[in-house]
Amino acid sequence: MLPSEYNAVPDDQQAAMHHRRLKVDVGGSMFNTLVHTINRIPNTRLWRLAQGREDDECILESGIYYIDRNPLIFHAILDCYRTGHFHIPCCSCISSVRKELEFWEIPTRMIASCCQRKLQSHEMEERALADLKKEFKCQLSEYKAMMSRGKSFRRWLLTIWIFLEFPNSSKCAKGWAIVSGALTIATIILLACTSHPDLVQPYVYNSTIGGQNIDKLIPGEKMKRALLAEPHPVIVIMDQTVNIILTLEFMVRFLTCPGKLRFFAKVLNWVDFITFSTYWSFISMFAAFEQSPKDAAYIVTMNVFSALVTIRIFRIFRLAGIFKGLRVLMLLVKKNFKELLTLIMFFMIGMLMFSTMIFFAELHIDDDKFPSIIHGLWWSIITMTTVGYGDIVPSSSTGQMVGAVCALCGILLSGLAIPIISNNFNLYYNYSYAQDEQDEIEGKNDPNSRENGDVPLSAREKAGSRGIRYIYFYEA
Repeated sequence: MLPSEYNAVPDDQQAAMHHRRLKVDVGGSMFNTLVHTINRIPNTRLWRLAQGREDDECILESGIYYIDRNPLIFHAILDCYRTGHFHIPCCSCISSVRKELEFWEIPTRMIASCCQRKLQSHEMEERALADLKKEFKCQLSEYKAMMSRGKSFRRWLLTIWIFLEFPNSSKCAKGWAIVSGALTIATIILLACTSHPDLVQPYVYNSTIGGQNIDKLIPGEKMKRALLAEPHPVIVIMDQTVNIILTLEFMVRFLTCPGKLRFFAKVLNWVDFITFSTYWSFISMFAAFEQSPKDAAYIVTMNVFSALVTIRIFRIFRLAGIFKGLRVLMLLVKKNFKELLTLIMFFMIGMLMFSTMIFFAELHIDDDKFPSIIHGLWWSIITMTTVGYGDIVPSSSTGQMVGAVCALCGILLSGLAIPIISNNFNLYYNYSYAQDEQDEIEGKNDPNSRENGDVPLSAREKAGSRGIRYIYFYEA
């Protein structure tokens, strides 16, 4: 049934033009239709042609309108006038369909419900591509233009900045990006080695520090080893060497950055600043007080610094400049925050509900497995996520039934959310390659580049045939 707003022309006029035909040549294909069929949807381009009005996009010769548009989609346009619903032709690009609808002035709300899913999927893909363009926007051409206008010293600084920030600018820059990523991984591995008991030197401490009992100041053997023991000399030398290189790189990037405010607008740069400042403060304080008597203030300060040093693990996100999957994953989390928050809320509701149920189901059991509802929260989240450590298990039949329902609900919640996130990841991951090819084409056509021309087909074939790809993005 046609929409109510598309009323036919008055009866007297419709009777006069009932047998009139409209001849249209669209893209070399001839179409004949009745005028009263076109009058079913007024205020469109075809309707104006049927009324004999002039149109700048149409040429009238011998009673035939010549229009240079897609003839395949025009079949669906005519069907829309006949049925009142537009059906997207099979194997047609949605972008082309939308352009044709705009040209013929057919509202998108007339698209049939069976084809709405195609349109929504296309809109989702367009948003994903727009997000990728915004996230991976290449600023290399902007800095190269600044180099051409700047003085010699300015050009020298920008050359260093481009070398460090844009791995794709040259082969040497790519090589340094790999070395920097390897050093970042090395710092995290060395941090893990310092926590191993066999990789630290034996330490001896007095029972009192500053007149206070050391067992009260530093409870636990593990914390004593972390604050008082010194790692193996080889680990110390390697750790300091790697951090010296990375600290120098950070300082050079800061000094050569054309915009200091833009530099600190990035979260990872703040992570680097806090990591290196706390690390060298920790090393300096440890060396200064190594042979001096230690008091309670020293223990508290070293405890704080040792906690801040662990921030270096967040430098692992620096690898997003090398591994595209990590960069896409970070973008996915940011763009699907609402979906992730909804999943977390569902799990929190389940935790509260099942922890209360298991507490009262095990209330008559004389043991300490579920002494309170708060203790049941740990059991509920472990059960819902199907981890099942087995440290806390229900003993009664009622408790086991609650546990079974809890596990099933957790599986359902995970099964509903994970496919959505997985599909979005695949969408972003695939479209990121299209963005890379587009940036490569723009770089080839850039007059400031060394050579112009299209991207070779072999390069595209290689990009599509790799199983695991390493892409060097343009933004730090």
